Amino acid sequence: MIAKNVCIILLVTIITVFTLTVQAAEEKQRILTVRHMTFSPYELSLKGFLNGIQQSEIAGRVALENYNAQNNINALENFIESLKTRDDLDLIFSIGTVTTKRLIKEIKDIPIVLPTWVPRSIRVWFRLEGKRCQLHRGGNP
Repeated sequence: MIAKNVCIILLVTIITVFTLTVQAAEEKQRILTVRHMTFSPYELSLKGFLNGIQQSEIAGRVALENYNAQNNINALENFIESLKTRDDLDLIFSIGTVTTKRLIKEIKDIPIVLPTWVPRSIRVWFRLEGKRCQLHRGGNP
């Protein structure tokens, strides 16, 4: 009888661990891109960021959300305020000084990254691990 109970407990434990592992593996990292206006350099930064994700090892594990305030600063501020109550984002990609200043001032619990100019001779790549984004220069991912 004890052996039967131990086997049942062991089986339930294995199924639970397997289910949690599969759910964790299938969970997508949520990345939000934010910009306050449509502007050619901003669009190029966004395009490069999105292409980089699509070509990376995390391509199938990322859910992207884009926000453009269309040059309406009040809309941007209201959107940033709404981010304070969200707990589903893993990373924010901020494009533009206006957006970045406001995000850094208001958002404290979601990592914020931004585009920067990097000489072509330096290879930059990043890896999402849980709620952390690691930026690396040079070498291979």
